[in-house]
Amino acid sequence: MVNANAIFEDVTFGDVERIERILKCTICRRLMDKPLTLLCSHNYCKDCLLAKRKEYVEERVAAGLPAKSSFIPCIECGKLVSYPMRPKVNATLQLMANLCNELLQLKRRERSHRL
Repeated sequence: MVNANAIFEDVTFGDVERIERILKCTICRRLMDKPLTLLCSHNYCKDCLLAKRKEYVEERVAAGLPAKSSFIPCIECGKLVSYPMRPKVNATLQLMANLCNELLQLKRRERSHRL
């Protein structure tokens, strides 16, 4: 079994925070959970995208426009992209977010032990 402490001892808290910023959902501002990748290549939490899609459909209906529930505007680039009928979680991003969370916890424990 590999000791995570030994592998990541040279990684600083700042390094992990930079990784965390990359892996944060720009909707909820937390580490992505069940990340989905849109066709424009931007990534968001599955639940965040579902909520945004619902909001988008409701806004269109309220404005008297067709619902277009199979599309969603990307929050980052604004492109109208198709929303998959059966969205698949980006497993690699999920693993990276999980690892980042573990590293953050490890570095916080290290930091509190030094105080």
